[in-house]
Amino acid sequence: MSLCQRLAAASMRRAWRTPATSAHVPRACAPSTEARYGPTAAHGDAAPCAVTFSATLRVMPHEATAARCGVTQMRYEITFYVPWVRGWQRAGVNFRSGGHYTRNRTSADEQEIAFRYKRACRDQYGMQVMAPPHVPVTLIIDAYSKGPKRRPKYLPTWLWPRMPFTVKPDADNIAKLMDGLNGVAWHDDAQVTKLLVIKHDRNYLGNEETAFTILWEEPDEEKQDCRDR
Repeated sequence: MSLCQRLAAASMRRAWRTPATSAHVPRACAPSTEARYGPTAAHGDAAPCAVTFSATLRVMPHEATAARCGVTQMRYEITFYVPWVRGWQRAGVNFRSGGHYTRNRTSADEQEIAFRYKRACRDQYGMQVMAPPHVPVTLIIDAYSKGPKRRPKYLPTWLWPRMPFTVKPDADNIAKLMDGLNGVAWHDDAQVTKLLVIKHDRNYLGNEETAFTILWEEPDEEKQDCRDR
């Protein structure tokens, strides 16, 4: 057995002897001998140098506490649409005072986003829902734009008729319109820990719209005290 193989076998033995509580891996989820050393290790062959771990279950401390106390997670998912694809406009400058201001079209777009979110909440939950403070929120934005019926001159031939959405507005400017959901879907946009903006391929047969999907989870209020302890 080579030095590399001996070191690999020693590291695997240390990983197997590590208590499950320190690694957050239950014994039942530990990989078998065949999964750790390969199918030839059971026949007396040397363990290979490259060791591959199988997928293991990782239980976070707060999830284990919630499961022990019987706390049920309430999942919220709200999807709504706006009939346009726009981005945040650069703030205007007041040359008299030197300050900046939000342009009228951006303010109108943010107000429409907030209105459509409230209407989607009423249709789905019967009331307006808001993510509690400091609860992580996931925001997914899907932008669908119409394309021309004929191939534009700037588009290479090998991309036609796919028409990727490589024109304005920028993806980051589309995401900046989520400021209109402050105080409506969440208390502060700093709660958005996962943000995904997808500019789908353009199609002249489809409708131009932007879909917003907001997701978050919160524990049941009746057993919140048990989780805090």
